Amino acid sequence: MSRPFVNELGEIREELGAERARQQMAEQRAAALEAELEAPTEARKLPETVEEEPQRAGPGLSHQALRSALQRPWWCRVFGS
Repeated sequence: MSRPFVNELGEIREELGAERARQQMAEQRAAALEAELEAPTEARKLPETVEEEPQRAGPGLSHQALRSALQRPWWCRVFGS
């Protein structure tokens, strides 16, 4: 008569062990996801100041020359007047 209870106890122990393994895997996955979420946040905390270099339209044009060329009317730039 005590045999069914022993078998049931063994099954319950197996289920408990499986549940503990699932819980441990879930905790590890949660920790990995949390670390993944925190990584971009730390990257955003870095200063976002970037020194911009003057853009060049060609190899011989400086920023000032480009600006003065763009202020001329389009027909002067096209026809060279």
